[in-house]
Amino acid sequence: MITVQTRITKKAFARVCAVTAGVIVAVSLARAETPKLEAPCAVLEKFGGQVYVLDPSRTQLIDARLGSPIPCEGWVSVESGWAELQHRDGFKFNLADATFVQISQSLRVEKGLEKDLGDHLVIYKGQVLAQASPDQGELRMVSPNARGRMKSGAAIFSFLQDSEETQLVSIERKATLENRFEPSMKVTAAAGEATSLTIKNDRIIPSAPKAVTLATLRPKLVTFHLEEDRKKKALKTALNRQDRKFATDLAHERRYQEADRVPAALEFSEKGASNYQRHPSASASGVRPAQPLESEAMHDSLARKVGGGEKVGSQILFPEEYHGKAQRSELEVVDKSADKIGSDPERRRLMEELSKIKVTD
Repeated sequence: MITVQTRITKKAFARVCAVTAGVIVAVSLARAETPKLEAPCAVLEKFGGQVYVLDPSRTQLIDARLGSPIPCEGWVSVESGWAELQHRDGFKFNLADATFVQISQSLRVEKGLEKDLGDHLVIYKGQVLAQASPDQGELRMVSPNARGRMKSGAAIFSFLQDSEETQLVSIERKATLENRFEPSMKVTAAAGEATSLTIKNDRIIPSAPKAVTLATLRPKLVTFHLEEDRKKKALKTALNRQDRKFATDLAHERRYQEADRVPAALEFSEKGASNYQRHPSASASGVRPAQPLESEAMHDSLARKVGGGEKVGSQILFPEEYHGKAQRSELEVVDKSADKIGSDPERRRLMEELSKIKVTD
């Protein structure tokens, strides 16, 4: 048996150590530069036509195929066709033709804790059919001027760039629409009702909800390429809303019965119809007499619709109740030049002659 002993000099040992250290540093840097793959905010489940998925910077196209992941703050553009998205929070979004949206991350980190404060979807144009379940939390969709909210059910959220109008159509359960710059005033739309907000019309709150007709709802549902069961359910909801009668408030009649008399402002005098005043005006002291109860309800309804329930709305509609009766004053203007002409006989004669001159063609 032959034993071979190899001697390693100090220089060779130093070289081996340097190479080993370099390899370790390179591996650690490579691991540090490798980006972490974040969980997508949504998945493209179905689509048809020209559908594009873009990264948050809108500089790179992501391959649009079934199951394509959509990153948080990513964009989806439907030029001609339709698409169905599944949000990671459980919500479903159906995109119609000519729609451009951004999928947002609702979780925000504040003081080291994650809070559900953001919006789930930002729409820049087009229309989206959103669906939510009760166990998924509140769904929030935002447009350039409004925000829609719902905890369960289904609703159509759309934005028209030409008129800058945001519209919310509730198909199942109820949803709310608010001005994103004044969120204190929310309008609730029940199933089969629609409300809209247009800042161009100088309105800061959405319009009062109105029933949706089948003629306008049917073509909207066709653009989403829904299953027949979902379309029939939505149309049935709108039909039930049209057949529903409006509620009637008879509180003032009960109060009349309790008082066992008719208010003096509603009494009809036998002396003549001139004494009948449905809306009596303010007296000389500037104090308005007691109004009939139905006039009070009309007063409150007008103030609520125009001013959104704010006190300033009542002040604009009924200024005499806050600032008193309008005062009337007379102003007399004296023309001193007329006195000068009247005092001079020569000027007066000249003015009379000039007034007799007639212009003939």
